[in-house]
Amino acid sequence: MIVHIGPDEKFIDMAHRDFEAVAPGHNLFVIPDKPRPLKHLKTTPARFLTNEDLIDLIRSDACEAICLHTISYSVGALRHLPKDKNILWIGWGYDYYELLLSKAFGYPNGVLGPRTAELMRTQPRPPGASANERFRSIARKLLLRDSPLDPKYLGAIRYFCPVVETEHELACRLNPWFRPRYVDWNYGVLADELIPMGASKPQTGDSILIGNSATETNNHLEVFETIAKTPLLAGRRLLVPLSYGDTDTWYRDQIIAAGRGMFGDRFVPLVDFMPKAEYTRLLADCGHVFMGHIRQQGFGNILMMMLMGAKIYMRPESPLYQWLVRKGVSISTIPADEQGILDPQALRPLTDAQWFANRALIESDFSTAAVLRKTRGVVDTLLGPAGDH
Repeated sequence: MIVHIGPDEKFIDMAHRDFEAVAPGHNLFVIPDKPRPLKHLKTTPARFLTNEDLIDLIRSDACEAICLHTISYSVGALRHLPKDKNILWIGWGYDYYELLLSKAFGYPNGVLGPRTAELMRTQPRPPGASANERFRSIARKLLLRDSPLDPKYLGAIRYFCPVVETEHELACRLNPWFRPRYVDWNYGVLADELIPMGASKPQTGDSILIGNSATETNNHLEVFETIAKTPLLAGRRLLVPLSYGDTDTWYRDQIIAAGRGMFGDRFVPLVDFMPKAEYTRLLADCGHVFMGHIRQQGFGNILMMMLMGAKIYMRPESPLYQWLVRKGVSISTIPADEQGILDPQALRPLTDAQWFANRALIESDFSTAAVLRKTRGVVDTLLGPAGDH
């Protein structure tokens, strides 16, 4: 039996569906918490366990392998991971960026452009917040010496599956003690649902999509400056998803004020959640997409827009950009130093040949057949002989 440890989040339903499809009855999904009504899980028969019961389970003969769906919900068990069983960490991004990739980006400020960093320095903070942050920073460094996130505990993890392979390579290069093997897997099936029917490229519109959320790592201000300095994009409508990401709305409100100040009525902030079909129709009007993230982010929106035939612009530092280039995807870069795009060729829509090539590459990784093939590979790896570190 594979013991899956994770949170009450919608992605777990996708994992349960796919793992059960290839290994029915061999998967147990566990939430390390007190019993309570499930909020996001709809189809997964998850079991709530205390840390003590979870430790007993993963040490028992019934547990053949362990799959950690984000490490954040497995901290209580990390000190007790059995070294004679295969263990896979499926990372969600937030759970490994500060821990493993901070040296690459100077996390968190290193993933912000200069304008965004300057903006964030003006964010109001409650009285005493700075002192509290300094205390937490010092305490974290002291506790990390023998915390569950200490390398001596994470060293028990034999396999690592971040969002893209380039992040695995970067994590291992920056952390010599971290040597898990890479596993290729992803939540859900995207390509079958989104690949348009028919033989020709969809007719994308003149609108521009910017970013994916109300978080500062989108670097909205830098993207706004680039678009404002690009004469050939003048007059176009700018769609900016801001419906999630900033719980206190301060950053969202700053971006709305800046966007309206620079672009007037052409700036369209998307602040309310909307049905998927309506959201997809809005995106279908976007022929150009600007994603200003330095870290990996916005993967779903990027893939969706590529499949719809839009031209994507990304920061070249992004591990996701580097992964897409390695895959052979036709993708463009956002100019450095907030310069405008002055070359008309750089703004030309994708050709049909480029779109078909992009679609084929994405389908090979994110179709139903591809996801089930990957899942079969993960199951065979986890239930096979325990690998060496």
